[in-house]
Amino acid sequence: MGQTLLPWVLRYLKYHGQGRRDFDNRLNQQDIILTTYGTVMAERRRGNSPLHQIDWYRLVLDEAHTIRNWSSKQFTAVHSISSQRRWCLTGTPIQNSLDDLGSLVKFLNMPLFSEPAIFRKYVTKIRCHEGSTKADFQNLRLILSAICLRRNKVILPGQEHETENRRPSFTPEERTQYRSIELACKRALEVGSKGYGNEKTHHMVMEALLRLRMFCNNGLDDPNRARAAVLSSPSRPDEILSFLQQSGEAICAHCSVDVLSIGSPSDPDAGSLTPCWRVICGECTQQHRSEPGNEKAYICSFCREKHSIGTDPEDDQALRLSGERQYPSKVRELVEDVQAHYLQDKW
Repeated sequence: MGQTLLPWVLRYLKYHGQGRRDFDNRLNQQDIILTTYGTVMAERRRGNSPLHQIDWYRLVLDEAHTIRNWSSKQFTAVHSISSQRRWCLTGTPIQNSLDDLGSLVKFLNMPLFSEPAIFRKYVTKIRCHEGSTKADFQNLRLILSAICLRRNKVILPGQEHETENRRPSFTPEERTQYRSIELACKRALEVGSKGYGNEKTHHMVMEALLRLRMFCNNGLDDPNRARAAVLSSPSRPDEILSFLQQSGEAICAHCSVDVLSIGSPSDPDAGSLTPCWRVICGECTQQHRSEPGNEKAYICSFCREKHSIGTDPEDDQALRLSGERQYPSKVRELVEDVQAHYLQDKW
């Protein structure tokens, strides 16, 4: 905002971090307050938070699908903020089910439909007409027409643009390495599925998919270590979180709030990752800490294994393979595209 607005146009304040309480007396003097979902949750626990004491003119949620679970503490903390007007900005209002949209409707305080029971009765429980396989989305369309303002690429100003889809092909060396990893994953799954239950098998499937995806994105420096790196070396927490986010599973195993990052326990927005690939939000991590006074000690209540909270840059460095970097085909093709269109517009 500081780069796009003149200093005297709008007064804004970032209400975030450990020193945020120094600005409590200045909130009423600002035009815009910027904060995070994790901070709102922490402020609600505080009890006398100014965020929940002020009657705001407009409350705007960016990435509003973060509160898609209306039974979570995160939703309750955000919904309890008093405001005259409410906006939700999201590109994915529905991720898993129509109940995700119901949470946004409840946040907007839409009459009648803000009650979960009524929303489920008239929207979620969609019926098919007799003799037709198409579901009746009439009620859903009526609600969206009343509360939703959609913006797509058609209304954007600028020059005409072209969309070009590309499917990079593996080099012979990449194909050989990929098949080697794929074979190692299949064998590991076959062995794992014979001696473990559904939970363990599910974890191993996700691990195998992540390894294949990591190879496509990052490549491998040392072909001789390809198969050994499949299941023996630990994954970076941020890579695992990215995989879980794409599959809609990056939610706290205890309270079901969205976890956006893995990091320091002092960050209210950061969560932790258990050895069994469950994500724990910052609040629940503090509540289930195994050793008082030890901020990095945590025993998973699901698999009962001990792990550390947050990431260590030295550990990340140790995970990198030695040798000269060999970039995968998709990265090389992307760089070639950027170089070819470097002097053109972003369109």
